Amino acid sequence: MAEPQFKPARPPIEQFLSDVRGQGILQTLNPNLKNDPVFQRVSSVLDAIVPKPDDPLSVGGGKVAAGFFSNLPTPLAKKVKATMKKIEDLELKVKRERAALKSDGRPASTALEKAENSLKAQNKKLDKLFEEGGVKGPPQVIKNKEEQLAETLRKDNLYHGGIAGLKTEAGEPFLKRPLAATDDSGVALSTGGIYSVLNVDDPRFFNFAGRNINPNKAGYVVSPELRRTVDAADMPKDLQNKLYNRLSELQQVDDFGGLTPLERYTYFNIAKILGKEPIKGSGLVPGVFQKETGDIFRQEGFDSILFPRRPKFKGEGQTLISVADDNLRIADEIKYDEVADFIRKMTKK
Repeated sequence: MAEPQFKPARPPIEQFLSDVRGQGILQTLNPNLKNDPVFQRVSSVLDAIVPKPDDPLSVGGGKVAAGFFSNLPTPLAKKVKATMKKIEDLELKVKRERAALKSDGRPASTALEKAENSLKAQNKKLDKLFEEGGVKGPPQVIKNKEEQLAETLRKDNLYHGGIAGLKTEAGEPFLKRPLAATDDSGVALSTGGIYSVLNVDDPRFFNFAGRNINPNKAGYVVSPELRRTVDAADMPKDLQNKLYNRLSELQQVDDFGGLTPLERYTYFNIAKILGKEPIKGSGLVPGVFQKETGDIFRQEGFDSILFPRRPKFKGEGQTLISVADDNLRIADEIKYDEVADFIRKMTKK
């Protein structure tokens, strides 16, 4: 008979963290709490209102109305959650295909009809699932302000001026951040994010789309698929603290040995975003958005940043910088010498 095999004991810290993940810190520190009726009631309430990141019944990034899924059998709750996710994806697809009608014609029209029919079918399926579970209407999903802002921005197109041929030649579905820190002439590129404007008549759209004289440039109509957009003028405290800490670190490096060119860009990026630049009225939008700056926002779970208009720049509106490569879908590419006419037509509507 084989000798029994015993697993070695975990190190104390590893075991403690495992217990916290499994039963919570309070019960880990005091195992007798599980028999306390007050703790049991509090625990059940928290389970109902706080979504768990690894719980398949937690909907989206928001909190589902307390007690909703607890009223459904687990198999049914999983079906509801999966159907709601399909509906969310199809709503984005419908918006995308509508935006592509002008440039893609009949293929986009066919795809739009198919997506709309699928959306109707999924909504009917959701209604039947609610009836099966004895629930009236969909659950209330409470989204945080960054998710709400992203949802608002998804309703309208954005506009971007940049290198020509991304859609017509390369067939890129999304705008992408440049990989190189500088172009061939040594001009710094925004490796950390992609700039877009909210208004078609924002002068920056025309300027960066070639001003009718540069065949290497083009204008892009963009369908945003944003998930979490942070307002640069109203950032969460923990994000502000992280930016201030990095700014302080860079300042110390600058004092005792100097910054590399890329670190200097990061320093100016963060100082600008935090409103620490000495030039008044120049706004919070960095001129070049460095990769490390974008990394900070990505690590905090944001895919985009909305900046308020710059007070000193006539005609400009808000600016959006995407720090992701898969949330600015190209709906249309406009040749450099057709951008002015496009803007005139759009502003006459």
